[in-house]
Amino acid sequence: ITQERINQVKTAIKDYSNETSIRIAGRIIEVIVEVKDDISIADAKELGTPIVYTFTEEERAYYDIQIFLTNEKNTAQYPAIGYKHHTKAGLTWTRDR
Repeated sequence: ITQERINQVKTAIKDYSNETSIRIAGRIIEVIVEVKDDISIADAKELGTPIVYTFTEEERAYYDIQIFLTNEKNTAQYPAIGYKHHTKAGLTWTRDR
């Protein structure tokens, strides 16, 4: 995964996030997104699609992708965690609080 790809992910969700960090550990891409205060949990979960599909088909087939959504002011609904296994097509999310 190149720095250019990481920047593409950050750009794809910049309107909804205060800060985004991406870490690669082995075959796992970990994306931590601090969402803006006015974003609902349902809208925040929709960020998973542009995050996942910014990666190429080959990258999605090789890496598992974990998405951590956080918001320090809305701790009643956050954090939420989404996970995409490299053999699956979509994300699975933790249950809403």
